[in-house]
Amino acid sequence: MRAVEHFDFSAIIERSPVQVLEGYVVSDIETNEIFVVFTFQNLSQKNIRSLDIRLFLYQDMNVPYLKLPFNYSYDNLTFGIRNRVTEKQPKLFEWLFEGRNESKVIDIFESFGKATYIKIPETYFKKIELEITGVKYGNGTDEKLNIIVANKCRRFSELDDEKKYAFSKVNIYEQAEQYHPTKVIPQKTESAWLCCCGYKNLTADDKCRVCKRDRDWQMENLTDDKLEDTVIQLKRESDVLLRNKTKFKAYKKPETDEEIQKKIKDYEKVIQNLAEQERINERKKKMIIPKIILFFGILYLIMYLLMQLQ
Repeated sequence: MRAVEHFDFSAIIERSPVQVLEGYVVSDIETNEIFVVFTFQNLSQKNIRSLDIRLFLYQDMNVPYLKLPFNYSYDNLTFGIRNRVTEKQPKLFEWLFEGRNESKVIDIFESFGKATYIKIPETYFKKIELEITGVKYGNGTDEKLNIIVANKCRRFSELDDEKKYAFSKVNIYEQAEQYHPTKVIPQKTESAWLCCCGYKNLTADDKCRVCKRDRDWQMENLTDDKLEDTVIQLKRESDVLLRNKTKFKAYKKPETDEEIQKKIKDYEKVIQNLAEQERINERKKKMIIPKIILFFGILYLIMYLLMQLQ
């Protein structure tokens, strides 16, 4: 077998007791026959005895040219490879339990459908649509669903730069990014919730079973609407910072009239002191010549008296 197409079922399916983990269109290399294969997981609060689906095949029109029903059940041997995940079972050892559960019902959180190939009789389709039509629970009750599976998941890579920056400001799980990076915007329904790491959990799980991020914190901070609110808040804080110029060293607070008058008086005092100093300097300059004449006069008088004494 070789994979021809991969279905993106990252999102949580609302009102559904099962979630789709994987979906592929595969081709037999030798016969060129086409098959589809899905892996489902029971994320309801009940055991599942059987699951009914229907495939819609489209060519060019909006109306499917073929509707192909299929039933997953123990009696029809169509559960395929099953994987039971218990609360205490480490994820690394899940493969030890694959295909070893002979129970007639699918337990809560158990996956099934892997390696169950649904043959497609026509090979010229252009689109395949999956519908979950109904489910029979372990207690014998039936539920009609008629849910068209559509991926409504918002990937983290699709966010604009502003929301990615907002995410970096509120993200408290930076250590988890190394091993379980954020891939999608989290979602929550009545039966399941999608962690930002891409793992689907029971709605009763308050933390992701893989990355251990808190469910409620994600729903309060990492949804598309919440990130938009964070972007707006960051812009407001940025505007306030730009308007509040007291944060900048070069800014001078506007002066009051009293402060201005005080500065004027201080300036006038400085001018008066400078003028007084200039007058003193001028007087000193004018006294230099008389002082010189007086000095030489005294010197001449001393010399004259010395000569008379001889």
